[in-house]
Amino acid sequence: MQRRMWGIVSVVGMSAAVLITLGLAFRALPVQARPAQGNSGQQIRVMFQETATPVVSVTPTNTITPSRTKTQTTTASATVTVVPVCSLVTLDSARLIDTYLEIRVRNGNETAPVFITRAEVQWSKPAAFPGLYADEMRIVGRSRFWFGPDYNPPTTADTTDPNWNDDIPSYLLRRFDGGPTITTVRVRFSNGPTMLSDYMTLGDFSGTRLYFSTTWGGLTFNPANDCMIEITTPATGTPTPSPTPITYTPTPSPTANCTNFSVHDLTFETNGVVSFSLTNNDTTPVHITGFHINWNTYYRIRPYITPLDFVSVGEKGAFDPTSVVVWDGNATVSPFEAASGSPDWRTNPVILPGTTTKIWFDFDGTAGPIDLYLGYNAYDFNDSWFTLSGDCDPQLPDQPTVAPTSTVTITLTPSRTLPQTPTTSAIPTFTPSIMLTPSKTSTPSPTFTPTRTITPTLPPSWTPFPATLTLAASLTPSVTPVLSCADYELEFAGWFPNGIVGFFLHVHGSIPASVSGFHLNWAHDPSPQPLIRAFTRGGAPGSWANFPFWAGWDTESPTTASSTGGEGDWNWFISTYLDANETHYLWFDFHGTELYLNDLGYTAEDFAGSSVTLNTQCVVVLGQHPEPTFTPSPTFTPSKTPPPSQTPVPTETRTPTRTRTPTATRTPSPTVIPSATRTDIPNYTLIPGCISYGESSTIICGAQ
Repeated sequence: MQRRMWGIVSVVGMSAAVLITLGLAFRALPVQARPAQGNSGQQIRVMFQETATPVVSVTPTNTITPSRTKTQTTTASATVTVVPVCSLVTLDSARLIDTYLEIRVRNGNETAPVFITRAEVQWSKPAAFPGLYADEMRIVGRSRFWFGPDYNPPTTADTTDPNWNDDIPSYLLRRFDGGPTITTVRVRFSNGPTMLSDYMTLGDFSGTRLYFSTTWGGLTFNPANDCMIEITTPATGTPTPSPTPITYTPTPSPTANCTNFSVHDLTFETNGVVSFSLTNNDTTPVHITGFHINWNTYYRIRPYITPLDFVSVGEKGAFDPTSVVVWDGNATVSPFEAASGSPDWRTNPVILPGTTTKIWFDFDGTAGPIDLYLGYNAYDFNDSWFTLSGDCDPQLPDQPTVAPTSTVTITLTPSRTLPQTPTTSAIPTFTPSIMLTPSKTSTPSPTFTPTRTITPTLPPSWTPFPATLTLAASLTPSVTPVLSCADYELEFAGWFPNGIVGFFLHVHGSIPASVSGFHLNWAHDPSPQPLIRAFTRGGAPGSWANFPFWAGWDTESPTTASSTGGEGDWNWFISTYLDANETHYLWFDFHGTELYLNDLGYTAEDFAGSSVTLNTQCVVVLGQHPEPTFTPSPTFTPSKTPPPSQTPVPTETRTPTRTRTPTATRTPSPTVIPSATRTDIPNYTLIPGCISYGESSTIICGAQ
C-alpha cells in the first residue's frame, strides 16, 4: 500500500546525497515553485512518496579530511589615470576688486586637477600712481605661489622664477581641482590706489594669460601641451555718432599745499632700524620722490652706524612683506641723498590723503636698537627731510640737543691770613647768676714734711726698654687665588634667529674673567657673511641686556680681534668683565641671513678651532675640557713678635704717716649778681673746671 506525503523543503543547495542521508527515498516528482519571502531563498513544494522498500543500513565510511587549500593571490589591476582635457579648462570671469585683479577659472574635468605653471599679466600704470607694482599671486584662501615686487609691466612668472613656489609635494598652492570646480586666483598690486577700479578698467589687463599643466604637480611649463586661458578686451558697443562732438575739459589737478605734510615721531627699532612718520593732511595723494638722511658721525665715543642698507614704506615694519622697498643700496657716508631715477631707486611710494605712513631706514652693524647699542639720540638725525611730488620737502623738526654737562673745576683761592693777635678762646661763656663769697678763710694747719723721700729704685738686673717701642705686625696666613687658565671652558650653545650663533663660557674659578680677544672660524658654503658683531653679558640674543664688545664688517673667515692689537682691534669696544663661578653667553651675529645658521647647513664642527682670549693671557679653545687646577698660594710665616715692655716696679720705702689736720668748714654767704645771658657757641668743647666772668671773657680754670 502506498501513501503520499506532502512537505515543504527549503532548497538551499541541497543535493540528492543529502536527502538520502536523511533516510528519505524519493523519485523525481513534479514541483511547483513560488516566490520566496525575505532572504530565505526559493521554497519549493516537494511531494515524497513512501515505498515498501526496506531501509538499507548505512555502513560508515572513512571521512576524508580536506587538505588546506592555497588562498588565491590577488592580482593588482591597472589603475586608469584620467588625463585632464584642456577644452574643459575655461575662463569663467574676471574683475577688479580692491587692489586685486581677480580671475575665476573653471575646471570642467570631473576628477582630474590641473596646475598653474605660468602667468603673463598685462597691466599699465595709471598716471596718478607711477609707483604701482605687481606684488603677489595666490589662490583665494591659500598662501601665495609667487611674490614680487615687479615694478615694470608686463609681469611674467613661471616655474623658473626664484620667487615661484612649486609647493612640493602637495602642490596645493597651484592646484585647480576638477569637479567641475571654479577656482579663483588673484594678482595683488601695491603702492597704488585703494580701489584699482577708480583708475583702471579690465581693458588695462587685456591679453593676460594663465597656463595650466595636465600632468600631476606641473613642475615644468610646457607651452605645447599646457592649457591656456586669456582675458580679452570686453566687447564694446558701436557708439552712435553725435551730431555735435562733445568736448571734455580736463579737470585741473589740485595743487598740493606743502604745509599739509609733516614728518614726525622718529623711533629706534631692532636690527638698526630708524623710522619716521609722514602724514598727508592734504586732499590729494602725493608720492615720495627722494630723501635726504643725516646721521651723526662726529665726536662719538662709540662707533657710528654704517652702512644704510635699504629704505621701505609700510605700516608693520621694515622687513614686513607688505612694505614697499623704495631704495636698496649701500650708503656709507653721511649725509646721503637719493631720488627717483637713481640706480638704486625702486619706486615712488604713494601717500594717500588723510593717512600717515611709516618710512623705515635699515642700517647694518647691529642687531639691536641703535640708541641702546650705539648711544644714538633723536637729535643725531637733525637736518633730514623727504621730497614729495609737487616740490614739497617736509623736514623732521630739529630735536633739542642735550646740553653738555659742565665739569666743575675747583680753583684754590688763598685764604685770608689772620693777624697774630691773641683772640678769645672759643669756649662757651657761662656767667653764673649767684657767686658764693666765702665768709671765713680757713687757715691750714701746719704741714708735716716727710723725713724721707721715696725714690724708686730698680733691681740691678733689670734693663729698661726704650721709651717708644715699635711692634712688628703679626701676619695671619691667608690663601690668595692664583690665575689658572684651566678654570675657563668654552662650549657650543646653539643656533638663534637672524644668523646668531651662541657659546657658553664657563668661569669655574674664583678669579673673574675679562674678554680681551677672540678667534672665530666660520667658513661655510653658502656663507652668511659678513660677521658684524660679538656681544655678551647675558640675556636673550638681541636684547638690550647684552653688551657688544666688538662690531665690524668681516667678510672672510676666520675673524680675529683683540683689545691689545692685531686685526680688527680698531673695532674693539671694551674688554667685557665676566663674574667668577658663573656661566656666561657669547654671541656672534652674522648679517647675511634672518634664518638659523643650521638651516643653511651649518654644524657645530664648522666652528672647530675657535677660541676666546681671557685676561690677555688665557686662550680658551672651543670644546676643550681641562680639569680645573688649584695652586695653593705661599704661606706667610709670621715674624717674631717682641714681648711687651715691662714697667720697672719701684722699691717702696715706708715713711711716717702724716697727721691729718682738721679743716675748717666754709660757710659761703650768697651774693646776688644780676643774671647774665648764656651764650652757646656750637661745636665747641667745654673745658672742665673753667669758668668765664663778665664780658671780658676772662677764663679761670681751677678756681677755689
